[in-house]
Amino acid sequence: MGCSPEAVEVARHSNCPHDRWQDVVAPLLAAPLGAPAGEAVLVNVGANKGFNLVEFAQRYSSSNLSSTRWHQLMMHEASPPCSLQCCGVCIVCRRPPIAQRAAAASLRLLAFELQPSNERLLRQLAALSGAPIEVHGVAVSNYSGTVYTRDSGRPGYESVSAQTAPSRRAIARRTTRLDDFFLAARLPRAQLVSIDTEGWDGLVLLGMERLLRERRVDVVEFEYMRAWKRVLGERALQRTLEYMEGVGYTCFWQGNRGKLAQASGECWTEEFHTRVSHRWSNLVCAHRPDVLAAFRSLQ
Repeated sequence: MGCSPEAVEVARHSNCPHDRWQDVVAPLLAAPLGAPAGEAVLVNVGANKGFNLVEFAQRYSSSNLSSTRWHQLMMHEASPPCSLQCCGVCIVCRRPPIAQRAAAASLRLLAFELQPSNERLLRQLAALSGAPIEVHGVAVSNYSGTVYTRDSGRPGYESVSAQTAPSRRAIARRTTRLDDFFLAARLPRAQLVSIDTEGWDGLVLLGMERLLRERRVDVVEFEYMRAWKRVLGERALQRTLEYMEGVGYTCFWQGNRGKLAQASGECWTEEFHTRVSHRWSNLVCAHRPDVLAAFRSLQ
């Protein structure tokens, strides 16, 4: 299947994407149910309140930790409890439990979170739930050094990005590249890297160039928003998709109703630059032929 005639509309309605593609590719990324299993790894950059971690655990293991239960923990057992955007901006806490789609022998869930209050909340939720979550209070970019953020101290807020210069009441946070982190952690590969950094996503992708060129990440998803242009320039989206093609990954818009639409390569259109300019949209990229075939089946 070639380029979708609905690609621009899929891109414009991609703020809270359906997760159908995740159900389809899970048996490809880990062992199908009943087959010999290995480790399934999620690297969640900008983990916020951790709903992505919970959904990955349900999809790749027999975990009974639902988003509803996770929400109950953050509201009633964490201290201080979540107080801002606690259901998630896409109302994730009300989603029904996710059916297991693959059988991993073990899970490794790595959460990177910029906001200190959200980091503390994630650490508590990991302890309360017993989920195999490693929380890192570290920003991720294309360099190792220092960035700055602000934090009200009230857990839950999702819409604060890193800053390169300190402002009044700024909080300094260490930053790293995923290339460096994987090397230091001796992490060989990941099934999924999920990025949501409020405008810094393109920089995170640049900081994992070695991982991408070596095909050590099966699938990477990220968020595109207007703030990209402040960070990477007016043509940030086009240049990033060209970069992803250059390291061997083809990218698709994730539609709110479950459709995908190829965004990169021969399917790039100037309308993506001129018309996809609302608050945020989401894309997903892969290199494996079987995963790309699955993505194209959803166009």
